[in-house]
Amino acid sequence: WWPALWPRAETPLTVLFDATCILCARSKAKLESWPTSGSIRFLPLQSPEARALVSGMEEWEYLGALHVVEAGKVYSAHEGWFRIMRLGPLPLALLAAATPRWLAKRGYAWIARNRYRWFGRVCEEGTCAVHPKQPA
Repeated sequence: WWPALWPRAETPLTVLFDATCILCARSKAKLESWPTSGSIRFLPLQSPEARALVSGMEEWEYLGALHVVEAGKVYSAHEGWFRIMRLGPLPLALLAAATPRWLAKRGYAWIARNRYRWFGRVCEEGTCAVHPKQPA
């Protein structure tokens, strides 16, 4: 692919990610290596600045997924993933574009629910915050 020709975001993306999640931290590091990373700003979900961007969101929803803020609009979970993948290397961008929304939604939810069990978490000073569960 041709990085100089590949589209950048019209406005920068702000990605709100779970800084205690090892999968999320590794994903952030990978995204930072992309040639288009200059169009992405990262904020930990645990920061007051990130929380202020999505102040009306329920706590379980806020902590349960990544969120992408673009031009003042919030895209959560799989929708945020689609926004990020538009900036990916061409094969990833094409794969994302070809992925059905229903499959991305289910796949994202499954991975998000199990991310701590499968990948672990980064804890400050040996203790991790307990994330609220989604209401039944």
